Order: sequence, then structure tokens, then C-alpha cells
Amino acid sequence: MDIKVWKAIAIFAIFGLVLISLVSFFLIISQLNISNFGGSCIGVVRIDGPIMLKGMSGGLFDRGIPGAEDYARQIELLSKNNNVKGLLVIINSPGGGVIASDVIYRAIKKSKLPKWVYIEELGASGGYYVALAGEKIYAHPNSLVGNIGVVMYIENYAGLLDKIGVNFTVVKSGSMKDIGNPTRNLTEEEYQVLKSIVEETFEDFISILQESRQLNDTSLEIVKTGRIFTGKQAYKIGLLDGVYTKSEIIEEFKKTLNVDRICDYTPQYKQEFGLMSLFNIERLFNDRISLRAE
Repeated sequence: MDIKVWKAIAIFAIFGLVLISLVSFFLIISQLNISNFGGSCIGVVRIDGPIMLKGMSGGLFDRGIPGAEDYARQIELLSKNNNVKGLLVIINSPGGGVIASDVIYRAIKKSKLPKWVYIEELGASGGYYVALAGEKIYAHPNSLVGNIGVVMYIENYAGLLDKIGVNFTVVKSGSMKDIGNPTRNLTEEEYQVLKSIVEETFEDFISILQESRQLNDTSLEIVKTGRIFTGKQAYKIGLLDGVYTKSEIIEEFKKTLNVDRICDYTPQYKQEFGLMSLFNIERLFNDRISLRAE
């Protein structure tokens, strides 16, 4: 092979290594928040998007999504830092998994710091469940709040399979072993079993709601329908302690705690470089049956 070709290949390889090193360096730097150094502050944790138990690794062009365990770890970490005088959780989430929401709720509840929650745009279902761990809950006047409830989705392809002439034979050890099988309709008994699970989880949600908010009977019955409210409506019904802009809440919390700055403790989930991670293929398929607070 011509020496010029070898030189071109060597230059290209060196350039590639330098580029990868620079990208890696800036990714590491971006995850180090300098605002966490330098005296007393309010620790801020942002919860954006659907709430999942496990985080989702980022691909080449995104940072990934933290999971409930990552949020809980960060909340525990900031709660042990003597420089952090309060916890502010900023929520913009439609909800998510019941267990995932509960993991974050318990982590906030466990923290001995003064804790306020601010709903920026959306605090629905599991997002609001998390907010109930705060000593104070505030929101933007035009945010969307509520949608309190539990839902379970079960796919059913039986009609489609009949049309295309596909049949499945299931050999099972018990009558409900394949409950939720998408190739057939639920029996009435199976429906009642799943409904009892949804209702039990919903009652737990309402119990936590009442422990935090003490709604009157009229307000509680409206909330139980699962409807959504604007921030102003949610305040009137008793789901919030007030409606303000985010900057107003931050300044008020600073005055209350006599600190002059905030430090960001939002978890940064790892990025991975590879074909599977690039397209996030591992997240294309979810469990067939899942209990959701959304």
C-alpha cells in the first residue's frame, strides 16, 4: 500500500482518538456541578419526564434519563452534606411506575432537611405522589396538577389474530398463570383480580394524599375522579400551598433558610457509545402488564 495512504490512515486515526478524548472530557466536566462548592445552599433536584425505577443510558446525542433509584441516591447524598440547608424538588412529570414514584417519595420523606416541592409545568399522578413528600407544595398558576389515580393497561390482540387465522395454545399450571395473555380475552374472574390490585394501590395513594393534605369530603371526591387541574384550581381545592413562579419560590426559600444560593443535585445519567445505546434499543419494549401511577 502506498505510504501516503498509510499516512492518511494514521492521521485519521489520531484525529479520531483526539476527538473521542475531547468529547469524553467535556462529558465528564458537564457532570461536575461547580455550584455544589462554596458554602451553604439549597439542594435542588429536578424530576423531568416519566418516572422509572431504573435509569435509561444515553446514546450518542443525549444524556439519558435518571431512574428513581438515582434520584433517591442523590437526595440521600445531599441530605448528608452539612452545607445543604434545604431540599427543593422541581417536578415536571406525568407520573410513571407506582414503585418508582414511591421510591422517590420515601427518599424525600426520609430527608431531615426542610423540603419544598415546586411543580413547574406538570405534576400528574405519580408526579404529584412524589410531591406529597414535601412539607410545602407550590406550582405555577398555569401548570397542570392532579390526575390522581392508578391505571393498568392490558393489550388484547385476540380479534386481530382471529382475522389473520393465528392461534395460540397455552399449557399452564393454574387457571390464572397466563393472566393478561394478549392472545385472549380476560375472564371476569381475572378482571376482578386485577381490579382489586388497582383499587388497593389507589387506596394507598389516597391515604398518603390525606395524610399530607387533609382534603374535605367534597374536594376528595372530586380528586378521586382522576381529573386534572390547573395550578390555580389545585390551590383552591387544597392540593397546593400556593401558586407562584419558580424564581419567586426559590427566592422565598432562600429567605426562609437564610441562604443566598442553590446547588444542583439532579442526577446525571451515564452516556454509552455503541449501536444499541445509540438507538436505545433496550427500551423499545416494556413489560406487557404494568401498574402505573400516570
